[in-house]
Amino acid sequence: MGYDPAWSPDGKHLAYSHGLIPASGVAVLDVESGHTELLTTSGRDPEWSPDGRYIAFVRNRRLWSAGSLATLSTRTYRPRVRVPRHADEVWIVDMETHEVRRICEGTHPQWGRRSGRLYYTSRQNNTLYSVSLTPKDARPVEVLSPCGPSPVISPDERYIADHTFRELRIIDADSKEVVATWIAPPSPLGNLGVSWSPDGRELSIGGSNPSE
Repeated sequence: MGYDPAWSPDGKHLAYSHGLIPASGVAVLDVESGHTELLTTSGRDPEWSPDGRYIAFVRNRRLWSAGSLATLSTRTYRPRVRVPRHADEVWIVDMETHEVRRICEGTHPQWGRRSGRLYYTSRQNNTLYSVSLTPKDARPVEVLSPCGPSPVISPDERYIADHTFRELRIIDADSKEVVATWIAPPSPLGNLGVSWSPDGRELSIGGSNPSE
């Protein structure tokens, strides 16, 4: 079982969060052979780099063994105790060396298709950052502040789709000017899910009612 799938750039592999939302690892499915490889636990929300070498993912330091993940079931899972939630962190796994490396505290990783930089959101100060993977001690660069919980960079990295509750704003990444806005209907009540088309000319927008 799994969720949040992400295709590799060559379309031959599918990375996904393996397990349940409270407890998951990052796995990769070989589409042709059907073989699944569990890369790391814990982790969720994998995203491939444009060159296919890296997978960025979110980890919150709640570690689960491979055996524990294998036996999880939506029918039988019951949280025994409330475990304190650690701050989310962005990590990467190198698909050539299988090295797993922490990048920073943050969430919602995404890749710039033009620059290859890794974008992420800091919940501490509501800021969108970008960082280069080389050198390893490269400092992050502020892209947009303040921002909503999950801003999305366009494929050409010219625009940011940012939303807070029902308001969606398209922001020029250089000037920080708002170039378009849209107000979502009253339902769904939850945060919007936004995704750019490959050519960056259109957006898909979805949502859900968390209380239902």
